[in-house]
Amino acid sequence: MIRIKNTCAAATGTEFTLTVKYVDADTKAEIQGATTMKVIGGQPYTVTSPVITGYTIVNATYTGTMPNNDASVEVLYKKSGVTPTPTITPKPTTSPGINTEEGCKNAGKIWYGNACIASCPAGTVQEGNTCRVQTEQEKCTQIWYGNACIASCPAGTVQEGNTCRVQTEQEKCTQIWYNNACHADWTAACSSEGKVPNASNTGCDVPPPPPNSSPTVSVNKIEALNGRNISINKSLLEIAKNLLFIK
Repeated sequence: MIRIKNTCAAATGTEFTLTVKYVDADTKAEIQGATTMKVIGGQPYTVTSPVITGYTIVNATYTGTMPNNDASVEVLYKKSGVTPTPTITPKPTTSPGINTEEGCKNAGKIWYGNACIASCPAGTVQEGNTCRVQTEQEKCTQIWYGNACIASCPAGTVQEGNTCRVQTEQEKCTQIWYNNACHADWTAACSSEGKVPNASNTGCDVPPPPPNSSPTVSVNKIEALNGRNISINKSLLEIAKNLLFIK
């Protein structure tokens, strides 16, 4: 294979320089220093490939006709003793079967009792990719209270969801709940605040003021005043007698 590179024009019959390069056919890198030879333009030439250690000659000789200018030719070699890089074919991966715990879980099913199943059996509940035995509370379909399954909440408690709770004082009151206490009626409820039941007997009102009345004086007070007046009159009479006697 000859590659000619034109460098300058020249007249016929003139010698030109032919540069011979020794090149790795794969990397295109020069593997040895180039050599030169003089060839008359228009004349044929032959280049013999020398032996280069570690390489194999691709073509033993190269022939061509010298152009009327300097030119170059590449002598190609292949690196010998190079073991090609083997292509490693990956081993096919085998997915674990559905009858193994890993394969069962990969299939999105449930592994329980050393078997792959679609759903948990009665008396168990699913937990992740397996099953576990139900607790007594989970088995209860009525009311769970006091660590037992019962049909209804006991006295003093009320149902709240699937369990019971102790009644509040207000919930226990079957009469009137007022001012955070249970009362027999509205009169008792209102009197706790010094009030009276309203007209509809549904709440408390402030009692009305007492009606206006003339002041009354008791008989005892009148008698006491009269007695005091008599005593004053007697005292004045004695004073008058004494004055007359002095004169």
